[in-house]
Parts: sequence; C-alpha cells; structure tokens
Amino acid sequence: MYVITGATSRTGNVVANHLIEKGQSVRVLGRNAERLSAFAEKGADIFVAEPSDRTTLTKALCTT
Repeated sequence: MYVITGATSRTGNVVANHLIEKGQSVRVLGRNAERLSAFAEKGADIFVAEPSDRTTLTKALCTT
C-alpha cells in the first residue's frame, strides 16, 4: 500500500496515477473530497483531511 499525501497537487497527482496504472494499491490524502473522487473511480482509497488532523492522518497511515 502506497500512501500519497497532497494527491491533488502536481507531483502527488502524477505519482498516484502512475502507481494506480501499475496496479499498485494506493491510498490518497487531500483536503477536497470532490478532487479526490477521480482517484476513487480508479480504485484508490481516499482520505479527506487537513494536514493538522492527527486522528484522520493516523487512520490513513495505520490502517490497511
């Protein structure tokens, strides 16, 4: 499982899409559910969180 933070940024987007295309298991994190929805359609797990949201970030990083 790869976890990509800032998945809707230029770099995060490229990395997440590359891994998804290669068939890897990907979890993407970002602030906006609507912008992350394209990743969900491709099979990625999505987590919506602010960078300061310790609880959600912990869940995203520690659950498989």
